[in-house]
Amino acid sequence: ILDYHKKNTPFYDSLVNNASSQDWNDIPILTKTNLQQPLEKRISKEYKNKAYYTGKTSGSSGHPFVFAKDKKTHALTWAIIQNRFGWYDIDFNHSLQARFYGIPLDPINYRKERLKDVLSKRYRFPIFNLDDVTLDKVLEKFKKTPFEYINGYTSSIVLFAKYLNKRELILKEICPTLGVCFKVWSKIPIRLDESKNS
Repeated sequence: ILDYHKKNTPFYDSLVNNASSQDWNDIPILTKTNLQQPLEKRISKEYKNKAYYTGKTSGSSGHPFVFAKDKKTHALTWAIIQNRFGWYDIDFNHSLQARFYGIPLDPINYRKERLKDVLSKRYRFPIFNLDDVTLDKVLEKFKKTPFEYINGYTSSIVLFAKYLNKRELILKEICPTLGVCFKVWSKIPIRLDESKNS
């Protein structure tokens, strides 16, 4: 991988200088800051003129991260996610999602994401300010909505769990349709009926 990118990706070659694939200690650790530059500079020569999927993180840290995948990799990623969600009887076309996720703050992209949420059977909770007043509203939404699963950033879900714990509330009792919780990136599920603390 190192040799490929030194040869095909000028950005990466300049970053690693004379690093050798024979000694991992020569290779610098990439940070988000290293990668926050125009995508065109980070794409390898092989993909410069090919079609690829681009996406970006929500920018909850204040700096969205733009990334690219070739079309096959993008398709395989979604196939495996749908397969794993299916293990827990979650169907992206029908199951209602409680989403703890960032959202762009500029009006146009904000509206786009909200439309995508409606079309994707999900309700997105704000994560930029999770104080008790906001979490009171989140709880009210769970009382009135037959959510089937939670998906989102681990830190936001943990804050909500701590809020529930502090009030000695069990979310499964408040929202009986809820079955599983997925955390972003690893997509490791937690069944909500496995623990009394769920």
